[in-house]
Amino acid sequence: MSTRGTKCAFCRLRYVQAGAYEKHLRNRHAELYESLYNQSTRNASESHYDPPLLNSERDASRLPSPFLNPYEQPVEELPDVTYPASVNQSDYESDPSDYEEHGSDYESDPSDYEENGSDGEENPAPTSNTGGRIDAYENAGRPLKNVDPNLRLEKGLIEDPWRPFRTLDDFKLAKWFITSKVSRSQIDRYFNNGLAASSTPCFKSAYKLDQYIHALDPYRDLLVWNEGTFERDCSSTTFFYRDIVLCVEYLLAQTAYQNDMVYGPVREHNGNGERMYSEMHTADWWWDTQVRDSRFYHVLNLTSHILNASQKTLPEGATLVPIIGMSDQTHLTNFSGDKKAWPVYLTIGNILSRTRNCPSKMAIMLIALLPVPSKFASSQSKVRNAQRMTNSEVLESVFSLIFEPLEAITKLGKEMNCADGKVRQCFPVLAAWIADHAENETLHGLKRMSCPKCEAPLERLGTDAEEIYPTRDYQKYARITQKYFVTEDEEFAASLSAVGVKMERNVFTGLSRVTAGLLFKPDILHNVYLGLFKHLMQWLEDFLKKHGRQAIFDDIWKSLPPYPGFYVPKKAYSEVIQWQGKEMRNLGRGILGVLASALRHPTPAQQDPFRNALLCVRALVDFSLLAQYQSHTPDTLGYMERYLRDFHHHKHVFQEFRTSKKTRMGAAANDQQLRFEFERQMKDAGRVSAAKRRRILAANRAQRTEEHEEYLRSQSHFNFIKIHLLVHYSSHVREFGNIPMYSTDVGELAHKVQIKEGYRSSNKIDAVRQILSYYGRIHAFSMRYLTLHALEKPGEQGGLPEDIERLLQGETRLTHPRQTQEKGAGPKRLLKGPLANVDSLMHLSRNIDIPVARILEELVRYNRRSLKGDECLSEDIGNLSIMPVEQFGQLQIPVLGFQETDVLTHIMLGQQARSRSGTVVAETIGSG
Repeated sequence: MSTRGTKCAFCRLRYVQAGAYEKHLRNRHAELYESLYNQSTRNASESHYDPPLLNSERDASRLPSPFLNPYEQPVEELPDVTYPASVNQSDYESDPSDYEEHGSDYESDPSDYEENGSDGEENPAPTSNTGGRIDAYENAGRPLKNVDPNLRLEKGLIEDPWRPFRTLDDFKLAKWFITSKVSRSQIDRYFNNGLAASSTPCFKSAYKLDQYIHALDPYRDLLVWNEGTFERDCSSTTFFYRDIVLCVEYLLAQTAYQNDMVYGPVREHNGNGERMYSEMHTADWWWDTQVRDSRFYHVLNLTSHILNASQKTLPEGATLVPIIGMSDQTHLTNFSGDKKAWPVYLTIGNILSRTRNCPSKMAIMLIALLPVPSKFASSQSKVRNAQRMTNSEVLESVFSLIFEPLEAITKLGKEMNCADGKVRQCFPVLAAWIADHAENETLHGLKRMSCPKCEAPLERLGTDAEEIYPTRDYQKYARITQKYFVTEDEEFAASLSAVGVKMERNVFTGLSRVTAGLLFKPDILHNVYLGLFKHLMQWLEDFLKKHGRQAIFDDIWKSLPPYPGFYVPKKAYSEVIQWQGKEMRNLGRGILGVLASALRHPTPAQQDPFRNALLCVRALVDFSLLAQYQSHTPDTLGYMERYLRDFHHHKHVFQEFRTSKKTRMGAAANDQQLRFEFERQMKDAGRVSAAKRRRILAANRAQRTEEHEEYLRSQSHFNFIKIHLLVHYSSHVREFGNIPMYSTDVGELAHKVQIKEGYRSSNKIDAVRQILSYYGRIHAFSMRYLTLHALEKPGEQGGLPEDIERLLQGETRLTHPRQTQEKGAGPKRLLKGPLANVDSLMHLSRNIDIPVARILEELVRYNRRSLKGDECLSEDIGNLSIMPVEQFGQLQIPVLGFQETDVLTHIMLGQQARSRSGTVVAETIGSG
């Protein structure tokens, strides 16, 4: 792929991908862009439009929707057309400010979010042919009117970006107090000791600072915390929650998300005409909910006697707001105290995943802290069952209170202000719930090892992926449960138990427009990385020990060479006690090659098991890599299904290692009984020759080994839930888009930022209130910066003042070092580590031990060969000799990450330049 890119028709900048070029036109040449846009609209209405070339299926996956609003325009001028196919993000964006939005790939270790600055996109779909098209549903997301100018706050922020603080210094001082975690008493001491006497800040106490920070967010009234109490049996449980509808309004109204907001579904196609699935709005669920229901609503004659039927549909022009919830219990203490929290988070599917899953974008909102159930106080089953019922009732009551505001508007909708300055009739609908399997079992009222999506029986969980089981009907389960409580007929309880359902109510049952079985989302972190890969490594260890290849495998594993994006293992797998998701994903990238090297030169008896082991591992690794794609076509989904079938076909080679403790004890007892039987036969045979005795003993050992393995195989199975959940991956992509954007590592990071940091900063007394207050202050400052960035229009009238833009760029460089490269068409090599006291060719000559004449000769040769036009240097020796000179010790080079096609990683070359893992990448390079 060429890195020269396309040169802008109105300036000198170059862009590799169409999305970056479009964004550049939108920001730098807004009037020209609007003119071109209107012209393309007229052309599209007259004839078929041939879209521009695309570089990959991943590029096509980010084709903008007609409901992305790049600029404000009157309602009557909004066209209903199919837009040109283009991408809305560039990997090699020439504007470095875009690196904050795009970042690098996110990993399951939350610390990586802070290093990379954003969630990124890994393993994009394979390069495809050119072109594509978008089919948009024009009757979705229709604006009703413009937002009241008095409610739009952008103009005020441009004029006074630091309000309510009086000056920039006051704002920076307040931000430093909060981000440095200075306690309230220390803040008061700071002012009481006169340390701020040289300036006159608008606040002079921690109490006054809290008031200013509270006024920092103009939408603060939408984020009020409510306190609830659940009383039962002379005990009360306190919890905190927000109004879920107000939180949705808050996210929709944020100017910071205006360039990454969609308001309607689209169907994307690549150059071959194949359907593409990427973001949520490109998949079937949004289209089916919006189009099917809207047409039904339009056909109905809305009279009083069919009002109930009309409430199940969306009106023409409505805006669907898919709510994505997530929850999971988390530990607040590591070594003592056993403190836990149970947070519930919310975001919306209208915000593109690259923004809503980016930690610095603040699009994941904490909406509730659920009461954590206490431990069982008794070992008696009756007492435990009563406590379980109490915990279930508390959970159901709390979720009913949280969802109550949502039920009031889901049927009829509500007018909401949107980020593009328009008012739309919005219908918030719960569309997804991100959680690990244990959390899903709790929320859906399922027994252990039960699938939340289908009624697969326990004894069939590890069977072929082609088997189809009935989809779960939670409404039916609720009716059966109600009948049981009325009649106490055990047949009802038995019917639920047969399909893995407890006598507890699903917390999502009864919500309007919600199918509880569709809320479940594949969790690639716990299901694949911390699930199947960990199981696979346990099987492999036993397999390698059986065939005497464990030491070879460990030696190869520890000798893997370094490469950008690949973490070199320093220990053998068996030497590490606990593996994180990031490490398990890294393992999946190299395990196949290591295993193939360890299984070389098999004996004739080993050829078949070695072949099956390699094919099984390869199928699972290929499946996991495809599951990470950000964009899918029917072909890639077909590959996923084929790899899953291959994995099931070859997994029998590891079946003898899928043993429980009971099975191993049974196998040992059976082997001991067989040994006694052989010893008795030897005694009965009388005296035999030594050679014959050796032959009999060898035959007995072979028979014992064969029967031992056969017993383990017959009693072992693959019936565990994580291997079954893989069958739902491809159908999920068709319904809701790519899998990585629903991974639970997004929630794991939210735990760290929104819960654990606040707990560590508290005094541990009534810590919940302090947690909520702490993150509220962090959120207010972050949203102000995001809003100012959204209003930033460099070089244009109506944008922010230059000094504020410089400050924002400085903040960006502090948090995202990758943005320090100069503007250009693509990734560049950057000099790093300037050396002091080098300002002339004479100093440089002494440092690098090269004669000045030789340096001048090379400069002249370089000037003639590589520089053109205004870039040419003077060839006069005198002028060259007095040119300013700098010397750098390192060179930063952009390279593609391991197993990536468009995610760049920078490596440093130079003296003692080290990679992130500490491995020396290169010893030294020439300076100058």
